Amino acid sequence: MEPEVRNKLDLAIEIRDVYAREILDFAGNPAIEVEVLAGGEIIGKASMAGKNYSKKEQTEKQQVHIEEKIELLNSQIAPEIIGENVFEQRKIDSNIYGIRRRWRTFQ
Repeated sequence: MEPEVRNKLDLAIEIRDVYAREILDFAGNPAIEVEVLAGGEIIGKASMAGKNYSKKEQTEKQQVHIEEKIELLNSQIAPEIIGENVFEQRKIDSNIYGIRRRWRTFQ
């Protein structure tokens, strides 16, 4: 599918899917990877490290933190940004920040 081009600087590519999953970072610690599919291919992947804690607290807290964030990404953020134009970053950021604010109030 060819992206819709309205003029040379106005390109529209729709986000088709967003999927977050747990990975291990370079040190073997849990981290999050988010894959964004847009147009006919994967547009990007991003990895986010978990929070740093002392060695004793690290495994339990980091695992809970990672699981909560993956749940938030897959169940609430992904549906809000699927269908958006990947180049409308301010609109996408606004949606994500609004979801994060609502999510924090229910914790």
